[in-house]
Amino acid sequence: MPTIAERPKPKLPGIAGRKFAALLAGECHYCWLTSYELDKHWPFTIPMPGIFIYIDSCVKNSLAMMRAEQLARDLLLPAGVGASGLSVLTAFSWQTYQAVLEAKSGAQVKLWGVPDTIILDIEHQVGYVIDFKTSSKNPAEDPFFPMYRGQLTAYQWIGRFKYPQIKIWKARLAYQQPVPEATGLARVPAPGGKSVASLQDMAMHFRLAPMDVLEYDDAAVDHAIEMAEGLLTGRDLALRKPLCPTCAKIDKFRGIWTDPGRNSLKTDRHYLSEANARKPEPRKPAGGTCAAGS
Repeated sequence: MPTIAERPKPKLPGIAGRKFAALLAGECHYCWLTSYELDKHWPFTIPMPGIFIYIDSCVKNSLAMMRAEQLARDLLLPAGVGASGLSVLTAFSWQTYQAVLEAKSGAQVKLWGVPDTIILDIEHQVGYVIDFKTSSKNPAEDPFFPMYRGQLTAYQWIGRFKYPQIKIWKARLAYQQPVPEATGLARVPAPGGKSVASLQDMAMHFRLAPMDVLEYDDAAVDHAIEMAEGLLTGRDLALRKPLCPTCAKIDKFRGIWTDPGRNSLKTDRHYLSEANARKPEPRKPAGGTCAAGS
């Protein structure tokens, strides 16, 4: 059974909860380790679409403004939990929300993460880790669900270290599902006492759909700790998973990273622009541009 390490090993490598979740979900070890190395050094990021970043920030800001009782009522009442006497925590940092897990074999891994919300029921010694997702899919059909489950499992284990007074941990996914029938254009006054639709204040509504998420069992967590330490320290080989659909993509990114044209970290940020500059210009069709209606 995994435990919280009392004596962390020196220079212990650390990983984010989402990377630990990938091991729990059975990701190819070659892809896992290579993406870890790229995450650690790759100077570029792939941003989320702006609308999702905005929605996510709105949710977080709303959490900070809501009263603890109301927030707990919205998130936990479907689970049959009372809304009084609860402590709601919403401001976390990966620098402080950390823990070192130890497997039965003695292997260790440092985990960190940034949970959206934690609700503590001090009286009954129960803690709830809540994570918000914006999706119109049924959770049972969501291909990322195994990753979400692993991430929440990691957050629960860190919670056991941060809040030792809590004996029971549970997790919930709070899906923000769009409501098509309530989404549309705003109505604005018009001459003659009528109103017309306007694009200026388009409204988009979401319905909160919380659902319980079972934690990965101790055997799976124990195995993931051993694999994480083995792969990160070089003790275990990062073998490719048979018929892995992402190995080819990982090899492509790794090829860019190891291209001899890049000679130092200082040139990384300019490398892609230089590579794009070397691409030939697209050929223009013969005979000039085509006039409209010809």
